Amino acid sequence: MKDVFKKVHLSDKKKIFKRIVDDRLVLLVKLESMDVQQVAPLKMIDDKIIECGFVRDHEFSIKKSEMAVISLNIGDDKYFFYGLLTYSDRYLYIDIQADLFYLQRRRSARLDLPDNYSAKCKIIDYKGKVLPFDCGIVDISSGGCRLSLSSLEPMIKAGTTMRLKITLGHQSTFEINGEVRHAKPIKDYLDLPQVMGIQFVDYDPSFEAKMLNLYMDVQREIFLRYVNKKTDSRG
Repeated sequence: MKDVFKKVHLSDKKKIFKRIVDDRLVLLVKLESMDVQQVAPLKMIDDKIIECGFVRDHEFSIKKSEMAVISLNIGDDKYFFYGLLTYSDRYLYIDIQADLFYLQRRRSARLDLPDNYSAKCKIIDYKGKVLPFDCGIVDISSGGCRLSLSSLEPMIKAGTTMRLKITLGHQSTFEINGEVRHAKPIKDYLDLPQVMGIQFVDYDPSFEAKMLNLYMDVQREIFLRYVNKKTDSRG
């Protein structure tokens, strides 16, 4: 399995959480029971809990404590962790004692998918035709993905547009138009697979929010299945 996430050293973790509170950096919270929510850190309690308020017009509450994946960006760096959320007296309290993980150093972070993670893409319209085989999905972001195609035909080139049908793990299948931004040069079968970077295009204004939810759902699913389980087994 690929090393999808990198654990942050404890000393660096403390500095990061201090900066989160000092700079009031918005946190993205993804619970199983609701879509992505935004919260604003207010103060640290005993280096174990962050007390948070809510971003204006984005208030919410939970009836009981619930585990969630919390994501945060510092510049181009993306981090997240799995923590217990508790709501009390109009404030949200996040337990930050769990490990913090670093994702990728890029503005539109792409999540590498483990080899044994169920993900597939069907090209349902390529120059008016449906391709008879599935593509593998190497990585995914809210704005695009990287596909792997184990066939010489058709030879897909940069600038090509196509209609994609994508399924990620246990998430709902969705369709989207994509443009090939770059493709690995292929001469014969020894160069296979074809690998291409896809940018999602021509989507409605709500698609970005939907993709953020989907992206964090997949991130949460992979984290709980592969990373958190691995950490727990080490004790």
